[in-house]
Amino acid sequence: MAFLIAHQAAYDGPPREVEDDEDYKPILSTLRTLYRFGGALAPGMHHDSQRSDGSALDGAIFNCDRDGRVSTEGGYANVYPNDFVRVDKKTKLD
Repeated sequence: MAFLIAHQAAYDGPPREVEDDEDYKPILSTLRTLYRFGGALAPGMHHDSQRSDGSALDGAIFNCDRDGRVSTEGGYANVYPNDFVRVDKKTKLD
């Protein structure tokens, strides 16, 4: 599986905001979306994860920050710095 940094023109979706009274896990997830290793990340930065031979994901398993273990379908998955996985189709496994 290759995790290529998407071209800036493909950055989609703003960082997700959370309310002050919410559980700390979403807050930590948001912080991981905005900063890594002490440096700020561009809004929407993600990796385009795809098989190195170009074939479909065909059930590849990812650990999604929001949905837990998921099985994925499609040509590639967007994986954000907080481990949120966006893909054509995903199925929760847990």
